[in-house]
Amino acid sequence: MCIIIDKLNVSLLVQLCRYIDSCGLSGDLPLTLSKLKNLRVLRASDNDFTGKIPDYIGNLSNLEELKLQGNKIEGPIPASLSKLVKLNSLYALPVTLATLGLWETPVNPAKLQHI
Repeated sequence: MCIIIDKLNVSLLVQLCRYIDSCGLSGDLPLTLSKLKNLRVLRASDNDFTGKIPDYIGNLSNLEELKLQGNKIEGPIPASLSKLVKLNSLYALPVTLATLGLWETPVNPAKLQHI
């Protein structure tokens, strides 16, 4: 089931996964996601999202799981993600050892349980 994020009352949303996985969405990740301050799980895999991982993702301080694999997202992992102290799973395939070197700031990816 795919839904339009802009039409949601997002203030209390903690998981956004089955609604935007594999929905054929495209373009940049929507700015509306920046309003999801309570979000713990963001799965936006297997779409046609492009561009970079936006800096505002680093302001989702409750985020524990971020899955963006299967998109056309490019560029370095933004420094703002280093603020996500609760993040334990990051899926942004294709991930290679070279990709892990693309953090914009020194970060300890060892605290991640799943990369």
